[in-house]
Amino acid sequence: MNGRDLVLLLHVIDKAGRVEGRKRLQKIVCIAKTEYKIPFTYHFKPYFYGPYSEELSDSIDSLRGAGLVEEERRKLSEYTSQYEYFVTNKGKDYIRNTENKLLDIISKIKQTVSELNSLETRELVNLSKQLPFE
Repeated sequence: MNGRDLVLLLHVIDKAGRVEGRKRLQKIVCIAKTEYKIPFTYHFKPYFYGPYSEELSDSIDSLRGAGLVEEERRKLSEYTSQYEYFVTNKGKDYIRNTENKLLDIISKIKQTVSELNSLETRELVNLSKQLPFE
């Protein structure tokens, strides 16, 4: 697992404020990497709802395990749940300590997330399905 990816992912979640859904987070990172050239090293493969990266899923688990990101489960129906991600206070402290080292990338992440956050999840899915990825 790439440590830089973890830091960049933490910044993406922080700039989004709260990411509603695993699918949404996957698409934001895929589009940020491919279209906005944010230097993630995640490999994406075609999946039911567009590109998916198991490495990214593992990174989210690592950030959660370190206490930098919190995951909240919201039950939508008897059979479906949605997971929401946000940066914890510990994560915000970590961000403050790394921000100066990554100012150029963080500025680009802020712009990217701002643009992608305005899209509905279905729009992110459609956009991500059109991307060329490895």
